[in-house]
Amino acid sequence: KIFLDTADTEVINEYFKTGLVDGVTTNPTLIMKSGRNPMDVYQDIKDIGVRDISMEVVGSAAHKKN
Repeated sequence: KIFLDTADTEVINEYFKTGLVDGVTTNPTLIMKSGRNPMDVYQDIKDIGVRDISMEVVGSAAHKKN
């Protein structure tokens, strides 16, 4: 599979339309450089139609699930 490594949704849309890209990977550094909210980036990638999305996350504390 071929994954595009970016947070630029215009680039993702352009390459995803070719049918050559299977998914998208991104990370906090790329999202920060885009100047956008991570959840907005994720939603836009989903809206493009990408089904295989890998996003690294950063946190300072573990959260307990109930």
